[in-house]
Formats: sequence, C-alpha cells, structure tokens
Amino acid sequence: MVDEDLGNAQSTSSALEVKETLNPSLLHALPYFSSLLAFPCLVVAALFGEWFLVAPFVYLLLVVLADDIFGLDVHNLDPLGSSQSSLFMYSVALWFWAIGWLGTLGFVLYQIFHVGILVWWEAVVLAFALFFVGQACFTVGHELIHRRSLWERRLGDFILTSLSYPYYATEHLYKHHTTVGTPSDSGSAPRGLSFWRYLPRELADGFTSVWHVIRNLLARRRRSFWHYSNPYWRYLILLVLVYGSVFWLGDIWAVLIYAGFCLCAIIAMKLLNYIQHYGLRRVYTANGTFERVQTGHTWSAAYRATNKLA
Repeated sequence: MVDEDLGNAQSTSSALEVKETLNPSLLHALPYFSSLLAFPCLVVAALFGEWFLVAPFVYLLLVVLADDIFGLDVHNLDPLGSSQSSLFMYSVALWFWAIGWLGTLGFVLYQIFHVGILVWWEAVVLAFALFFVGQACFTVGHELIHRRSLWERRLGDFILTSLSYPYYATEHLYKHHTTVGTPSDSGSAPRGLSFWRYLPRELADGFTSVWHVIRNLLARRRRSFWHYSNPYWRYLILLVLVYGSVFWLGDIWAVLIYAGFCLCAIIAMKLLNYIQHYGLRRVYTANGTFERVQTGHTWSAAYRATNKLA
C-alpha cells in the first residue's frame, strides 16, 4: 500500500532520489482501495473451499502480473506540500485495510478451527493464502505506528499483534530509526552476511533492544519498569486477547499452529528487511557522528501495482 519496507532490490534507492512529486488527489488515492479485494477472496475461499480456494491466489498473481504491465512509479507525494486534509482518502484506505484484515483473519480462523467444514488440505491451502495476504500487515502497521493520533497508533499495535509482533512499534521507532545503516542496527545487514546468519541475531536483538529502550525511557521519566505506562503491558494484553481468542476457536493445537503461522510471517518480514538494508552503511563523519539518514540508505520498490495492491 505504500512505497516503504517492501524490500525489492531490483529498484534501488537511487531511483527514489529522482522521483517527481505530485499533488494528492481522489483519483490518485482510489487505486489504494483495490487492495481490499483480497479480503472477499479469502472469505469466499473460507466459506466454500474446493476450487474457491484459488480466488486469493488469483488476486496475488494479478498483483505480480500488474507490476510487469504498469512498471515503475516515477512519482511520489510531496511530503511538505501535502496537507493532512488532502491525504484523508489515503488514510481511509489504510483504515479500511486494517479493519478488513482483523475481521477477515477472525473469520478465516473461525472457519478453520471452529466450524470444521474444510478438510485438512483445504485448511492448509487457505492458511498459505492468509499468510501471503497477511504480509501487508507489517506495511500497514508500520504506517499506523507513525501517525500522530493515538487511536491510529493503537490500531497499528493491534495489526502487528495479529502476527505476534506488537513490540515492533517500539523497536522500529526508537531503535531502527536512530541506528539504521550503522553496526548498532542488527536490522541493517552488512555486505557478505547471509540471511540465516542475520536472522537469529535480528530476532534476539529486536526483543532485547526494545527491553533496554523502554527501560531507559522510563528511567528518564523517573518511572519504574513496572509502571503502567510501560508499553510491554499493552503488548501483553493484546497478545493474551489474540491467543485467548484462538484458543477459544480451537484448542492448544490451534494456538500452536497459529504461533507457527505468525513465526513464518515474521521470518518473511525479516527477509524483506534484510534485502531492504543489505550492504548499506551511513558514513561516520569527522565530528564523531553518523551522517543523516537519506534515501540512499535503503533499497526500495517503486512498482506501481505492488505499492497499491499489496
């Protein structure tokens, strides 16, 4: 749905530097609503199974084919010249996707674990479709946690929790933003580091770095780590709510299967993050600090269809 965090190395960050700016408009915002088509495809597949399971995969295939047809997008919204009111419809598309995902996820899980009309292979195929569509959760959640309004940031937390990664919000905003492109950022893989060597450190450091960030933030405010403002309490409540719902829908096996599903989604997201920042480093300047983060410090995808449909 947006240009960030898609991690396609075929379109480099240098291409973004020559992008032309455009003014936001309703006509330009409308294609972003087409991403909502994934949800009725999943619902139909969950209701009827059999050949209807093809529907979400057809949607995903059309996104890939559309990239070849429509090519790269050489325009970008003007970040300084665009008012919040002019961006309203873009936000509506984002809100609809977030709400649509939560409703669709609950319905599909209900069909798989509670209703039981799907045979095992249909449930597996449907889970794969849900997995591929759910990858956009990290893009949507990423956008929402950057918003100023509290309710949007909390919605972003809920979206990230649906894939068992609520603390990504703190990790991304307080750790990744400040250290990206430096050796301190485990998410910025140095040249020559394989993904499977990168992954364990990134998963472990992501959790521990959030712990240290929160502890330091609370200490500066002279608050205990156990203070109610610690976001870990919010993350824990959200996780209990999600996994409690999954347990109600099925049993302990449903919880384990769902946890495995989320782990696969997180690994896939880490793969995109690995590609997005691979081998890119900020220069250490003479004054003892790293240069300011620029567009050249991330690989990006500028495909017109993918950025609007997935």
